[in-house]
Amino acid sequence: MIVSSIIILIIILTIAVLFLLYNAKMDKSGMRAASSKVAIDSKALADDELQSYLPDQKIAAIKRYRELTGAGLKDAKEAVEAAIADPDRFKSKRLDALHRLSDEAQGAGVRDLIAEGKLEEAARVYAQFMGVDEYTARAAIEDMAEEFQQKSDTY
Repeated sequence: MIVSSIIILIIILTIAVLFLLYNAKMDKSGMRAASSKVAIDSKALADDELQSYLPDQKIAAIKRYRELTGAGLKDAKEAVEAAIADPDRFKSKRLDALHRLSDEAQGAGVRDLIAEGKLEEAARVYAQFMGVDEYTARAAIEDMAEEFQQKSDTY
């Protein structure tokens, strides 16, 4: 009776150890990571500061994501890696619009308005031309004004 109880206990312990080893191997190989889905905060990933860190400053991006969302380290890491893997999905509208404007010839009118100190008018033109909201336009115009000021200070 005691011998059969010991044999059953050994079998149960063996199964438990094999199960733990299997799970550890799955976690290490990354096979399990593909099946676990993390809720990703798209607004946090579109944050201008966080976007400025990607893809080169991954640790700073993870810290910023955690500040914005309160997410754990693992979730933040997975979210930032998703943003690096698919940058167009989480791109900041403001940065995208700023790059488009600087590439287009029509941006010269906005730059002239900024140079004349007409920031509100420049923001309205920018918003209409780029198809962004007023808040995004004002922020982009402020960034451009600051950039122009820095350039003029260096010359």
